[in-house]
Amino acid sequence: MENTVKMMLAGLKFNGSEISEIGKDKKYTTTAVYLISFSVLIDVVMAFFNGLGGSSGLAGLELSNVGAALAQLGSGLIGTFLSAYIMVFVLRIFKVETTFDTILRIYGSAVIWTILGSVIGIIFSETIGVIAMVGGIFCWLAYNFAVLFGLTNFTALVMWKSFLSIVLTFAGVFVVIIAYGQMVKLFA
Repeated sequence: MENTVKMMLAGLKFNGSEISEIGKDKKYTTTAVYLISFSVLIDVVMAFFNGLGGSSGLAGLELSNVGAALAQLGSGLIGTFLSAYIMVFVLRIFKVETTFDTILRIYGSAVIWTILGSVIGIIFSETIGVIAMVGGIFCWLAYNFAVLFGLTNFTALVMWKSFLSIVLTFAGVFVVIIAYGQMVKLFA
């Protein structure tokens, strides 16, 4: 429990040095995987009840509830676990050697923001959809800023190189999610 609280507080505070320290400490790996998995699970449940494809980029397909949940599950797993794998290789462009587990720990510290975005979505989606949308965008940006600050401190890269690493990773993930979406369309 102590690890979970420390990770969430580091992410909430955008504290790059604390996130970096968590990234270096292997004892946080399991907690990071649990937090990331919890975030994906919340989104899967929300997609199931909304039946719209969640944030998987497949909302326009009008999927069944189960189809929407499966689309969100794939998108969530790609967006986090595959993203961490891609980030390892992107960082090699800047001569940074790191591991999948390290990136997962950095993501795990920041994922509190996506969890908060999901909570905001649950609270406001039925009543004030604009608040849910703006809250979700804000929390997605906050997640990325927490990753940016943690990555910058961990790698000792200048900020723009860390930012470029995130953008390149996002581009790689985006391509995979588009391909995933095309596969879902075949079976939807």
